[in-house]
Amino acid sequence: MQQLAGGPESVGQSPAVTLIDWYRLGDIVILIIERPEPCKTLMAYTMNSLSEHQAKNIMRQLVAAAIDMISKGVSHNDIKTDNILVELNSNGPRVRVIDFGYSSFMWETHLIDNVMTDDQQMMKDKAEQNKVLQLGEVLYDILTEEPVIYISLIPIRSELKNVSQECQDFLKKCLNSNSESRVTLEDLQQHPWMCQN
Repeated sequence: MQQLAGGPESVGQSPAVTLIDWYRLGDIVILIIERPEPCKTLMAYTMNSLSEHQAKNIMRQLVAAAIDMISKGVSHNDIKTDNILVELNSNGPRVRVIDFGYSSFMWETHLIDNVMTDDQQMMKDKAEQNKVLQLGEVLYDILTEEPVIYISLIPIRSELKNVSQECQDFLKKCLNSNSESRVTLEDLQQHPWMCQN
């Protein structure tokens, strides 16, 4: 969390919530973490599902957050509607990522001159493939209120017939069961669906 958001001086500035302080009590570690107010989990925010336009706004922020985390060498590993807060303010909903319990560093040492070793590049690629799949699952969930269970068996169901062809294509690219041919996060950012107003 410190690597992603910085310290207490950076509260509210990162897509990841900020670690404000921590204490060790024997075998227990207590974390004091930023809690944006007012906010809801994405799951609670989407109780009645979102319009395609609202979902696109959320996805733009989530893709940017995933790119930010990976660029800092951190893989969240558990992106889902329960682990995303929606900060409700006058500027519109703002996405904040929480729950880094399954997170991992993709490399232990800093990059030298911003050049990755082959192993570091492989870890980055795997983390990115995983994030793209998780983002597709989140989008499917917020559009249909149904969690994605069997990725390789997902047809575009009747609940998604009301969304645009571009949105359906975005979903298919995210939920591609062949991880090696899944699109990148940057591809998602440039996808026609994301670039439309």
